[in-house]
Amino acid sequence: MSLIKANAVQIGQSNTATQNFTLAVPSSPDGTIKLARGNSGATTQDVLTVSNAGVVSFPQGFSGNASSATAIATGSTTARSLANRFADIVNPIDFGAIGDGVSRPLSTIYATLAAAQSVYPFVTSLSQELDWAAIQAAVNESMKTGKMVYIVGPGPYMISDTIVVKITRNAAPTPPSPGSDVHFLDLTNATIIGYGMPTLKATNAIASMMELIYDTTDSDIGPFYSKIEGLGFDGNNIAIAAIKSDYTMHCSIVRNRIWNIERGIEYNGYAVSLIMHNTIRAKYALYFPGPGGGDSMIFANDFYSPQGMDSSCCYFGYYSGNTKISGNTFTNEYGSTYLTIGIQVAGGPTSGQESRDLIIENNEFSGFKNAIRMDGQASGNKNIYRIIITGNRTLPYSSQNDGLLVSAVDCRGLHIVDNLFNSDALSVATGIGVDLTRCQQTKIADNKFINYNTNVLVLTNCEDTEVVNNTFIDCAKSGISFVVVNLYGSSSARNYFKNNYFKQSNSTSFGEYAILENTGVNYTFSFDNIFDGFERPHTKVGANSIMQRKEYSSTIPATGSFYQGDIVWNTTPSAGGTPGWVCTTSGVNTFVFKAMANLAP
Repeated sequence: MSLIKANAVQIGQSNTATQNFTLAVPSSPDGTIKLARGNSGATTQDVLTVSNAGVVSFPQGFSGNASSATAIATGSTTARSLANRFADIVNPIDFGAIGDGVSRPLSTIYATLAAAQSVYPFVTSLSQELDWAAIQAAVNESMKTGKMVYIVGPGPYMISDTIVVKITRNAAPTPPSPGSDVHFLDLTNATIIGYGMPTLKATNAIASMMELIYDTTDSDIGPFYSKIEGLGFDGNNIAIAAIKSDYTMHCSIVRNRIWNIERGIEYNGYAVSLIMHNTIRAKYALYFPGPGGGDSMIFANDFYSPQGMDSSCCYFGYYSGNTKISGNTFTNEYGSTYLTIGIQVAGGPTSGQESRDLIIENNEFSGFKNAIRMDGQASGNKNIYRIIITGNRTLPYSSQNDGLLVSAVDCRGLHIVDNLFNSDALSVATGIGVDLTRCQQTKIADNKFINYNTNVLVLTNCEDTEVVNNTFIDCAKSGISFVVVNLYGSSSARNYFKNNYFKQSNSTSFGEYAILENTGVNYTFSFDNIFDGFERPHTKVGANSIMQRKEYSSTIPATGSFYQGDIVWNTTPSAGGTPGWVCTTSGVNTFVFKAMANLAP
């Protein structure tokens, strides 16, 4: 073994100094060494250094294949190869994606389709985008390994075709056997995460930008429990849907942005999913056309109507029941030219195609013509039922304030409870608050209606409606002939009003009618309501209707509208005096009251 005792050793003897190398230690050795370019004593560039702790560094950078090199992560104990370490996540950039907003058809990279297919076997045309092919390749790898796809922002990445997320029976680690519980099988799912909110931008008219698909030979195999988070989907006004799911359960679609598209998130078949903290502007932000799409949680999203078209922010078709829609904000910024709906629920066209057990709670609707609309399509079957609508509020947006929170046709078992109608009391609502047609067994309770120009509650051919403990303040403001609650239709029956509070702060110019039966209505019952500032609290036409008015005064009223059986309780009763008066003859200013039997002396 040769021993060299020197601080520096030159390797190479070229006349060109930069073609030689020098291996050197400091003049006062400290356990470090370096390899530099140049002659001894005149080096020009450090190439490699080794610290006294054994750390190797490359001052000019390193290029080459270090895949087999190993490293121990800080705080851990096991060395892993760099190739293994970098494969913890799947990054589309490692598959060729660039994501700079520039269109790069595969034809700009590959001379032939065969050459492109040698890298991306699934491509079918050189017109397809490089970014799309790279993301699809990354997703395919993820579906084999179960590792996360990690897309770095900001992009945009150019998307010419649908990004398909699919698992097949052959690829499933534990394929289900007949009758097995698919919820607990080892089926590969997809986790696609954006960092820095990267945008995917459509370049072609595609049906969907990303689609989760089940195995067409077995709907029990699919990318269940997948997660799509932190991505932007720009449909470029040519794509139809941003994210589409076909029979894939328990997916989480979280914190995405979607715009310039017809449908934000579309579900067909199974859902049982979480849709949360997304911001979507689309004709249909959520589109569940049926069958299916139910058993989901839709929470804390921002939904916006697009400009220049009719829209339904959230559309639920048949079999989309047992879903909770909670804490979302719905905004229409573009006025009343078009029909804008916040949440639309539609039953199927035939018996049994139902929508049921939805909970719509604590949402805010600004500027919509109709916040919540329910259309049962089989009138004899009332195939929308048991819908709970509670804690919601309507607001104006700029000058747009229809104030219509609920309209429903052919429904039963609706609970419209504890909502705030027109929560901005300084803005007058121009529409109706609740408009029901052919509905049965509806409960309208503990709501507050304030500052409406016209009718607030309209019931047409409704049966068994319970209207209790509501507050109606300054409604039917357009004129003295307007009505707060209007009942229509010869099929109207057994509608009950009890313990409601009606108040008009201007009894000479606001509507004088609180509850009005129109021709053909019958069997309306009204008890224990309070009417403040109304000339005609009840207008009864039904022979079997009972509308009893209770007032409190020290004297018999001189004017107004009273029906036989109305009671005025004496506010200053005394021993031996009457406790009140009972109307014995109905009339408008021609009524007759008789005193009740005197109290004991």
